[in-house]
Amino acid sequence: MEKVLEAEEYITEENDAPKEAEALVKIQFTPATIAGNLEAIDEKVSALTEQVTAGTIDATDPEQVRWAKKNRAYVNSLQKSLSAERIRVERELMAPWRPFKDKCKELETKLKETSGYLKGAIDEAEEARRIVRRSRIEEEFKSYAGLLADVVSVDQIMEPSWLTKSVSEQKAKSELHQKVKAISQCWETLRGFEGEPNYDVAEREFYSSLDLGAAIQAMRDATQRDEELAKLRKATGVGEAKKTPAEAPQEDEEGETVYTWVDSSEGVTEEVKKPFEGTQEQPKETDGELWEYQIIVDAATEEDMREVARIIKTCGLSGRITPLGIASPDATNKYHELRKDTRL
Repeated sequence: MEKVLEAEEYITEENDAPKEAEALVKIQFTPATIAGNLEAIDEKVSALTEQVTAGTIDATDPEQVRWAKKNRAYVNSLQKSLSAERIRVERELMAPWRPFKDKCKELETKLKETSGYLKGAIDEAEEARRIVRRSRIEEEFKSYAGLLADVVSVDQIMEPSWLTKSVSEQKAKSELHQKVKAISQCWETLRGFEGEPNYDVAEREFYSSLDLGAAIQAMRDATQRDEELAKLRKATGVGEAKKTPAEAPQEDEEGETVYTWVDSSEGVTEEVKKPFEGTQEQPKETDGELWEYQIIVDAATEEDMREVARIIKTCGLSGRITPLGIASPDATNKYHELRKDTRL
């Protein structure tokens, strides 16, 4: 930007600006003197008012009525004359004020515009200074933090005050070092939980929030959810317990093969119908081979089955659940007995 003005032409020091501005503004004003016989008019009007309000005028007397009309015309004329003089004096008194006021407003508008231009230049310079300061702090962070800088960004620890003039660059870097040390200490503390369930959850939370307490709590919450989910799977019969086939298949009334599978962990039996064409051999588990399964639920509410579907999804499985009809009275009674026992 081309340099046009020297600062000395206006102010020498920023703190001296108010004094120098006041010294530059010089306005001369001579108060006007207004004189008149307002006191004499007041005495005469007061006397007339007192006489009128005393009720001494006889409305049946023609002379007194004429007197009242004459004095009313006099009072009205006096009021109009006084009002006209007040307006005339005010007009003459305000005559020099209006151009003075207009000129002042014009100059104030021009000064505001000039101040805006100057502020733009100041803000631009301040932003450039903040960018340089931020760049130096970021370089210091990468240099001092080492590998920590790969998982934690400078924005996570940046304090707004570090970019202001009130905080020196040296002090900002010193505070940054203290923050990095505190993060490293928290990280070492967190590593003491390594090997515990959901430790990876704690790591992700710590790198996101830099809050050791929140990281440990997130790990514990995840573990608690896993335990609750495991209990729910166990209670609903959804799990990964190995099933061993019975020694011999049986056929139902429809001619379909019915295999009885025994849950070796609980000793609970359940029947799964699966037709196998051309063979009466029991199905065998084969590594890598996928099977289609059918689960028969004797009685359940829609809410129950939605929960079962959610659990199946958490196991990474897909499929569909189709209602077959209204449950039998026996199955309904058994359902309520089981619900009372399991308290699901």
